[in-house]
Amino acid sequence: MASGVRTVDKLKIVPALFNASLTSVASAAGKWVSMKGYNNLTIIIETANLLTPTASAVTVSQASYVNGVNSKACQIDYVWQANDCNNSVNLVQTTVVSNTFNTVNTANANSVAILEIRADRMDLANAFTALQVNMAQATNQTATVTYIMGNIPRYSGGMNSFMNPLSD
Repeated sequence: MASGVRTVDKLKIVPALFNASLTSVASAAGKWVSMKGYNNLTIIIETANLLTPTASAVTVSQASYVNGVNSKACQIDYVWQANDCNNSVNLVQTTVVSNTFNTVNTANANSVAILEIRADRMDLANAFTALQVNMAQATNQTATVTYIMGNIPRYSGGMNSFMNPLSD
């Protein structure tokens, strides 16, 4: 396959949170990433629930730099969720209220939630270009978060020309 048409040539994939056990801790935060070289960020949140789970409240924070200083909530319009991936992977679009949504709290269910964040929806007037996903209030749940950056990078030339999303 020619270079430039493969997924790996078009997207930057950033593991943000690996198997975070929300059994004994009440919250977890993914890595901060810079959107300076990217027009779009897709956030994929996979959760695995134990017997008596409590849902995670998921938010996205934005800041001027990847150190997260002076962060604030980022606008989230929709989430696409598959609530029981053992039986169906059909994604259902749901409107997000107050920039927060909850993961599934069904016992022993594996679920996936997908968020789409466009760079032009961030607080550009205050030079906010960094993003982070946050999960709070959960118990008996394990979460993995992956960021997929790009779709159409702000600068052409393929993956190796993308800006490093982990630095400003």
